[in-house]
Parts: sequence; structure tokens; C-alpha cells
Amino acid sequence: MQEIQLGAAGKLFFDNNPAGQVLRIERSTTMYIFERATIINPAFSRNALGLYTLVPVGRDGEAVFGSFSTPEFNLRPRAKRCTWNPSTCGVNFGVERIPTCPLEYKRELCTDVLWDSCWEKLLGIGNGIYDWNSTQEAGLLLARAINKEMQGIGNDFWLLMTFGGHPYIEMANNEKWYRLCGISEEKWNCFYEMMMACGGHITIADHLKHVDKLSNFSYEIPDEHISADGTKFTGDSMDLFDHMKENAPAELNNLSKLSISNGNLPVVGIANQNMQLIMGVTESIFNRYKKQLRDRYTNIPEGFYLTVYGEDHGCSTCGNRRLKGVLEYDGCLIVCMHEWSTLDRMTCIKQHRAMLMAPQVLGIAYDVSPDQQFTGMGMKITRWNMDPHMGKTYMSATFRAGAAILDPNYIYMASKIVEPTAKMAA
Repeated sequence: MQEIQLGAAGKLFFDNNPAGQVLRIERSTTMYIFERATIINPAFSRNALGLYTLVPVGRDGEAVFGSFSTPEFNLRPRAKRCTWNPSTCGVNFGVERIPTCPLEYKRELCTDVLWDSCWEKLLGIGNGIYDWNSTQEAGLLLARAINKEMQGIGNDFWLLMTFGGHPYIEMANNEKWYRLCGISEEKWNCFYEMMMACGGHITIADHLKHVDKLSNFSYEIPDEHISADGTKFTGDSMDLFDHMKENAPAELNNLSKLSISNGNLPVVGIANQNMQLIMGVTESIFNRYKKQLRDRYTNIPEGFYLTVYGEDHGCSTCGNRRLKGVLEYDGCLIVCMHEWSTLDRMTCIKQHRAMLMAPQVLGIAYDVSPDQQFTGMGMKITRWNMDPHMGKTYMSATFRAGAAILDPNYIYMASKIVEPTAKMAA
């Protein structure tokens, strides 16, 4: 609990912890303000597992990724004469262009949101009701409100770059599935408008499955491996992981078999210094894997620590448990992508998804650095203390961003999407 002296106005107590935040402002009547934990999605720029490649764009609004292959089939029988006949089986050069979407944020906040309630006591008297600086308490409250706006932009940026433009959002809008999840019309309309602004990584992956019919994106998790209500993965998670590794494209399998030593390959993420493959899975598959580990390995220290402390127990001799929500299997990092459930909560579908990926295969193009994901993406703030906009604070930001899968040959996906049924809708 932190205490800030506010002079004659009293004290402000600020308790900041991962689960929630509480403000207590002492006035004639003490006011307690509870804030939910506000950073709910990961920051792209932290990139601890090295999954993302971040590339800035110029004024043309697109990022250009160049790639070239390793020459193969270069050797031939020796010619019988002294002739020069170079091989045509050389290096293939490729260029992938990632267009970006223009995005904007505009918001205004007026002191009148505090009027006619106990919140108004935080403002000054007379014309002070138009001025956030009229009291220290009001100024602190405005700062917290702006901070929450910035964090909201960061959460939305991740969501848009992951699920933007997904067909199930359009289906949920047409079929009104969101009503089954208790989503209000106002909240849905805000969500729908934002998510139609740009495409995301999972949207691209599902396009490669359903439209381009790529075999390494098309494995359907069997119905018998899903619970009757569609909410849980009940199959053998290790069998699923083995199937994915055995059927992954040759390029991905070859990468997984590389012998990594210091200096041979770049460190791609602080928690993935050996450039291990990353298996992103939905929470149900992750929990199933964790349960299998607990049930199967009961007589070894790792099983004990996993049972008592979970996957992030800090034991220096118990494997690479470096991040919460990360386990390992056969040289791969198994990462619980609980953030993927946001789409489920909004559309009332249920995803069961596993994606085996090479580090850096997911690209993000930008003109404003993702380092600012949770600090406003270049937000401009203008406060007015004179007519005709007295009491108003304007916040705005404009930037471009785009998502891409840089090489589909470095991903293998297994998935099953359970749609709301007619019985559920009734």
C-alpha cells in the first residue's frame, strides 16, 4: 500500500498488485475506487519467446520481407569436355509484402462524468467543477483514467493483430451468437467495428486452412477428443503433439533438429535462447497436458513441483519453467495462449487450437513502435480550460499496423472450432 500526502485535502492510498488496484481518497467521506487489472494481453515488444518479427514501415505504408533459399541439387556428373554449363538450380529469392491498415483512436473525457454523484466531491467548487486541476485528487484521478486508456489501446492492438477480420466475428454478428454470451449490443458494436479494421495472425492461419487448403494447417482435431459440451479437450495431448511434430513440414522439422550452441544462431528471445520451436495451445489443451504430467509422473521431483507450484515454480533444477504458462515437450516450448479465449468470450464459439511455430514466423509491420503498445501508440492529449470546450480532455492517436505469417512452411496447426448449436441458441 502506497500513501501519497495531498496537503489539506487528505491522503491518497494506492494499492497496486497483479490482481487488482484500489484507490482510497480521504474526503469528508472516504471513497474507495477499485480498478480491475488492466493489462490483459501480452506486449509484442517484450517478445520473450522470440515468436514475433517486428519491422517498421516507411511512408509507402507496407513492410517488405525478403527471403532466399539454400541452393540444392547442385552436383551433376562431370562433363566429358571442357565446357562451362552452370547449374540453373540456384538460389530462389522471394519478397513478401505486408500492407498495413490505417488505425485511429479518438476519445474525449469531460469533468461532467463526475457530476451529480459522490465523484463530484473530488472536484473544486465554483468553476472548479470544469477543471481537472482544481484539486490534487481530481488531477490524480485524471492521470489514472488516461493510463487506463493507454492500457486499453495496448490490449486492443494485440487483439486486432491476432483475430482482426476473423470470419467467426462476421458469423457471430449475422447469427447474433454474442447474445448467448451475455454481450450487450453496445459492447458488441464497439468490438465489431474495431475488429473489422485489419486482419490478424489467427485469421490468416484459418484462411490458409479453409481457403488455400494447405495441408500443414488443415488437421482437424477429432470430435471424440472434445467433451460433449464442447468446452474441453479430452484427448491425449502428447499424442496430439507427436502427430503435429511428425506431420510438420520438412523445413520446420529440420529446424527443430538443429544442434544449437552459443554463437551459432541468434538469441531470439530472453526466455528462448536456444531457439526452440513454440507450440501455442488453447487453455484446455494446456490444462490437459499439465494434468497428464501430474498423473503420469508422480514419483519424480518435477512432478511434485508441477503439482504444488504449477508450471512457474522457480526451481533451478526442474527444467526451463521460465514463464508462467510455459511447459516443455520433446524440445518444444508448450505455451498456454489463454488470450485466444477472448474471441470465444465475444462470439460464443469454443476454440481448440495448437500451433507449432518457428521463432520469428509471425510478422508485425508498424509505423509507430510496438514499444508504445501500452503507452498510447503516440497518443496526443489536449486539455481545455476555456470556453467553448471547458473541462474537456481530448485524446487521439493515428498509426498503421499489419500482421503476416512470414512463411507458412514454418507452422503446423491443429484445430477444432465448436460453434453454438441451435439448442444453445434457444
